[in-house]
Amino acid sequence: MNLENNQISDRGIEYFHDFLQLNQTLTTLDLSLNDIGVKGAKSLSNILFQNKTITTLNLNFNHIGVQGIQSIAMSLSKNQTLLTLQLKHNQIFDQGTFFIADALMKNHTLTVLHLEENSIGIEGAQYLANALKQNQTLIELHLGMNSIEFQGVKYFVKALLINQTLKELYFEKNNIGLKGIQAFTELLRKNQTLSTLDLSNNGITDRGIECLISMLAENQALTTLNLRSNYITVHGAMHFFQNLRDNYVLNTIDLSDNRIVTDGHEHFLSVYENIRNLNVIF
Repeated sequence: MNLENNQISDRGIEYFHDFLQLNQTLTTLDLSLNDIGVKGAKSLSNILFQNKTITTLNLNFNHIGVQGIQSIAMSLSKNQTLLTLQLKHNQIFDQGTFFIADALMKNHTLTVLHLEENSIGIEGAQYLANALKQNQTLIELHLGMNSIEFQGVKYFVKALLINQTLKELYFEKNNIGLKGIQAFTELLRKNQTLSTLDLSNNGITDRGIECLISMLAENQALTTLNLRSNYITVHGAMHFFQNLRDNYVLNTIDLSDNRIVTDGHEHFLSVYENIRNLNVIF
């Protein structure tokens, strides 16, 4: 059921309460852009405690806040039906992340979680990383456009050396810099589970590419790497491609919106054109 952008608000959610508690067929519910706040979140929490059919819940672009997230997290701790939860842009902050992390340590069914644009910082990153050390069901985690930075990356690296379930990590626009790339490189040397990594818009230069090159021969799991909107030049890209000979797994790399100008670089084109079945996005 798609109810996106319908000005439902907290009061409207109360009207849905009885219907959704009794409904035994609805599996997908999109309530994004509906001005849902703390009261609406509490009503949804009560619904999730009892509903046994909803597997996908989209709450993007509301203003649930810390108190509202606390209520949803309580129901998430016990709900064994929900598979996908989208909470992008909901003013969760580090404090709200604490409640989500606590729920992840108790929940055994959620596989996809979106937390983009929630002002999550280093403290929130630590909460989530600790949860990933215990959680064995989450497959896809979206953390783009937060403020996790290099210090937060370190917590995730430690967690993903333990976690063997997470396959997709989206970390775009988190200002991780060169130190963050170095930390992810060390992770990719050892982690053989992660198949998709999004590091777009993180200030990565050719020095960052050099770090990633060093793990190509050791990692046999990563299939998709997103480096869009960074500062990589044609020289960095060419060196990356030249070192793909020992890696037969990576099949998609996004290098669009970088500083790669191929005009006049015939050697680059010859290197790129001879790469085995690699989907490169410029």
